[in-house]
Amino acid sequence: MAIRGMVGAVYESETAPISENIALLFDWTLEVQQRKEFTYGPHMHMINEGWHVTARAYWAAKALPKGQAYVRLFIGKGEDRSCLAGQIELPAMKHTDAINETEIRMEGIGPIKQEG
Repeated sequence: MAIRGMVGAVYESETAPISENIALLFDWTLEVQQRKEFTYGPHMHMINEGWHVTARAYWAAKALPKGQAYVRLFIGKGEDRSCLAGQIELPAMKHTDAINETEIRMEGIGPIKQEG
C-alpha cells in the first residue's frame, strides 16, 4: 500500500511541537508492507509488517547525523494538521540553504499512527 503527500517534517522526538521541526520533506511516499492472514475465524486481515518513507527533496536547518528521529507526514488540507507519524531511522542529511532535490529514504521503526 502506498500513500503520497507533499509536505512532511522530521523532529527530534515524538513530543516536539509541530513548529519545532529539524527538517522538512517534500513530495513524499509512504510504503507499508502488509501480509494477509486469517485471525480468529474465516475473515482475512491485513497485518502490517513494516514501512518506509521516500522523499524526493528535503530542507534541513543544520547537518543531521544518521540516527533515530520522529516523522510527521501531513495529509490534511489547509490548516488541518492531520498527519501520519512514527519513529524512523534517519539517514545523514546535510545542511541546506535551499531545497535539496536529493531523494532520501527513511525506514520506519515500530507502528505508524494517525495524529491530529
